[in-house]
Amino acid sequence: MSKTVSVRVEHRDAGRATGQRNHDIRHGKKIPEYVDKERIEDNSVIIEPKTAPEMRKLCEERRAIRPTKRAMKKDAAIATNGIITFGTEAQPIIESLSKDEQNQLFQETANRIANRLNTDLTGLVVHRDEAAIHAHFQMLAVNKDGLPLSKVIDRKTAKELQDIAGQVYAAHGITRGTPKAERLARGDDLSKIVHRSVAELHRDLPTEIEAKRKALEAQRLELQELEAKAEKNRRLAEEQAAKLQAGRVAEEAAAKRTETYLKREADAKAKAERIAREIAEKEAEVKRLADMADSAEQRRKEIDRDLGLIDKPRPNLPAPVTVKVSDGLLKSHEEQFYRPRDVQDFSQALNDWARGAATKSIQQKATIAEWKEKGLAQKEKGLAQRESDIAQREQSIESREKRMNELETQNKRLLDERSLIGTHIGHILGVENASMNMGKIVDAIVKTGDLAKFREILRENRVQMKGQGKSIGA
Repeated sequence: MSKTVSVRVEHRDAGRATGQRNHDIRHGKKIPEYVDKERIEDNSVIIEPKTAPEMRKLCEERRAIRPTKRAMKKDAAIATNGIITFGTEAQPIIESLSKDEQNQLFQETANRIANRLNTDLTGLVVHRDEAAIHAHFQMLAVNKDGLPLSKVIDRKTAKELQDIAGQVYAAHGITRGTPKAERLARGDDLSKIVHRSVAELHRDLPTEIEAKRKALEAQRLELQELEAKAEKNRRLAEEQAAKLQAGRVAEEAAAKRTETYLKREADAKAKAERIAREIAEKEAEVKRLADMADSAEQRRKEIDRDLGLIDKPRPNLPAPVTVKVSDGLLKSHEEQFYRPRDVQDFSQALNDWARGAATKSIQQKATIAEWKEKGLAQKEKGLAQRESDIAQREQSIESREKRMNELETQNKRLLDERSLIGTHIGHILGVENASMNMGKIVDAIVKTGDLAKFREILRENRVQMKGQGKSIGA
């Protein structure tokens, strides 16, 4: 980043406008964790942002200027919110100014942007309680001609807003940033265009992640409300169908109401699906930023560790010698010179120091790498042992399952034989319904070996013998 100023704008509906207003004036129970609460009093509410109902009313009045048959949608944008930020080299310049000077520059920038867009500036707040000073501004999302700013601001207009900010801060040596496409076209280093330094990532990412998580929370609440709305209208449509069937409402009225409810349900579902997709995209973005933050923190620790490895003091160049230089026969003056030998010795000592520091750093890095390799080898050994144990367990389970299958097959065969034997004996003894009472017959045989007792047991189980079997054991 260089000495640059940047402006970004975004159109918001009533719900998101309310959330942004609460963030700007630090209103509500939830204040972001990255805010320094002891510095909230340093913020400046230059113009208190208007509430969502106030913004909607003003936008509807503006919209009525141009002929249109459609009413303003419930989810239409009512506020165009913007933010003014600075590059890392510009921030100290701005912070060196007094609060009044800062506020004056922010207000001039926001006013000129609102005038360029032909709308009104309705809010301006300067935040000094976060990592870097910045300002949030609020404008009516419908211009003075009744046109929504979402249809007015294109790529060219967005560039003009950046030009306005650059013009306001030019007197302080701060310029608008060069567009990425132009920087690529002129052959700038891609790493300088795309990537931020470790220090910048370490400073900026927590703020960015918290802001995106806050936006996610607001969208999740909105999604819940839309799902509840869709369910409510579905239920109302079903109630109308039930009333029509019961004759409690006229068919024409029921059809009209049902159509309205179904349309509301479909609209709510469509918007819910869109928001669900946006939530998924933002969750992926938050995860990406969180991974970047973890990587930046890890890299910062590595840099600190590497710097700590160079603990040998750097050699110093010996002090120069003072000699008298003649300016003529009677005049002379003193000058200081470094002796060539001292310079040569210092150069050699500096080379030795750098080489020794690098060698020590490499050696310690190699030692750390060796420790990591040993740790990985132990982990791999542990994983191999676990894999072996799992394989043995799987083999044991497979063997048990095979034995269980064999036992189940054998048990089924024995049950079939038991049934067959019971049926045959029943027929021989003349048992009524022998095929149905085969189990009772076998049970009776098991319980006694005496034929009379056998007959008695059968009678107790309501199994009668007939034919030849009647004389057996009588």
